[in-house]
Amino acid sequence: MIDAGDGVLVTISVFERQAEAIASDAEAAASTREFTSQRVPSSPQISEGPVLLRR
Repeated sequence: MIDAGDGVLVTISVFERQAEAIASDAEAAASTREFTSQRVPSSPQISEGPVLLRR
């Protein structure tokens, strides 16, 4: 978990398949909500997109 300041915490997860990411969303949101309920005033927001790498 990364403290981005101003009450914003960031987590990053990487999956090989979109189905794996979708399956983890509810669990991640629930655990994040539980952990942050007294630390962060807003609900979790889930964003997704491709990972772009360049060598």
